[in-house]
Amino acid sequence: MNSNQPTPTIQWIKNNWIYGLFALSVAFFVYKQWLAPKHSSEWLPIRYSTYHTPLGWGYDVFVNDTIFIHQQQMPAVEGMRGFTSEAEASKVADLIVQRIKNHQLPTVYLRDLDSLHITR
Repeated sequence: MNSNQPTPTIQWIKNNWIYGLFALSVAFFVYKQWLAPKHSSEWLPIRYSTYHTPLGWGYDVFVNDTIFIHQQQMPAVEGMRGFTSEAEASKVADLIVQRIKNHQLPTVYLRDLDSLHITR
């Protein structure tokens, strides 16, 4: 064998590198889809509870059984006013839970209160 010619293994790698790249891509995809640890809010228990306050109604949002949001008054509204009913507090708390689960900021705007038909 001439010393200038590559060995058969090196020649095979040069000719078939695309197959190796494809195999690595498939292995990475399988790892990410099924084997990698999941760091998603879907795996964390997220819930809320409502309570009566001197201002009306409020809610707490729990993530992994720890208070994440303690809301005693109506958000986005000027002044210190509670929700007029437990149902209204529940609607907004549920909106917050859905936003957390969808990886959105748990911010409440006036338009959110209007779309939920919350009296302000």
